[in-house]
Amino acid sequence: MDNTKNSIESPTSAEAYFDRGNEFSDQGDYQAAISDYDAAIRLNSEHVSAYNNRGNAKSRLGKYFEAISDYDEAIRLNPEDAIAYNNRGIAKSQLGYPEAAIPDYDEAIRLNPEYTLARTNRENAQRELREREKET
Repeated sequence: MDNTKNSIESPTSAEAYFDRGNEFSDQGDYQAAISDYDAAIRLNSEHVSAYNNRGNAKSRLGKYFEAISDYDEAIRLNPEDAIAYNNRGIAKSQLGYPEAAIPDYDEAIRLNPEYTLARTNRENAQRELREREKET
């Protein structure tokens, strides 16, 4: 029996569903993670991390538009969440819109100047735009 999946057998709180959702996500079971993040959000509609992590799980499944909606909600609830801005930028880049992703990376960096991943993502998006310009 897989102990990780059963470490929280009957969640009753938003945090318990959130924690189990994280466990499922860590195991690569993104659909189960989404279900638990949904439950966490039903119990606490202002659970910023549940929106953010549900967006991450949806991104892993290629559901980028749905992920962006979750990141939008995380940002609405906490406009200072650099991680949500970075994640939304990643989803936009995955959809082929680096020009839309760059402002999200810029905001993530403004909020956290030491956010190396956001800087790398912005550089990659800028490179992609330069390469597109060369092709035209």
